[in-house]
Amino acid sequence: MRIIGGEYRGRKVAWPNDSGVRPTPDRIRENIFNILRERIPGARVLDLFAGSGLLGLEFLSRGAACVTFSDKSSDRVRGIRKALADFKTPPEKFRVIHGDCFYVLRLLREEKFDIIYIDPPYREGLYDPVLKEVFSNGMLAEGGLAVAEHSAECPVTVPTGAAAADERVYGTVGLTFFEREAEK
Repeated sequence: MRIIGGEYRGRKVAWPNDSGVRPTPDRIRENIFNILRERIPGARVLDLFAGSGLLGLEFLSRGAACVTFSDKSSDRVRGIRKALADFKTPPEKFRVIHGDCFYVLRLLREEKFDIIYIDPPYREGLYDPVLKEVFSNGMLAEGGLAVAEHSAECPVTVPTGAAAADERVYGTVGLTFFEREAEK
């Protein structure tokens, strides 16, 4: 796996093939970052199901101010920390939290993020409750986006307090972009 743009472009992220992580393919990552290009510089990003950390590293590579990586697997968290150390990432540019997604959302509920990336295991039924927590706790900063990467066969429901800003399908992968619902 490699970083495809920005400061770390071309750098490899070592990750065992048997880790259970489903990395976002290069072509889809390129599309994600083309869509988000203007929003990334200076952004505060939450990579909620960080897995290998590849997406969060890509955000840092492209100018995000700070990325919070979270995953419930201690092996994945160790791998993310190793990659950050290998890339010599300054400590003020990241946080790594080991924990279940709901623990992490409770822990961070008072914080505001410009981009929240949500990519849980597709078939575990986590999209609706996670998005509900994000929007009911007001975790998106003004003008922020929550991005859900999901199976194209299983669209994600728009949670209360959110509006679907964009939807894309790339083969078997769907991306849904949510923003805060406009005040009435």
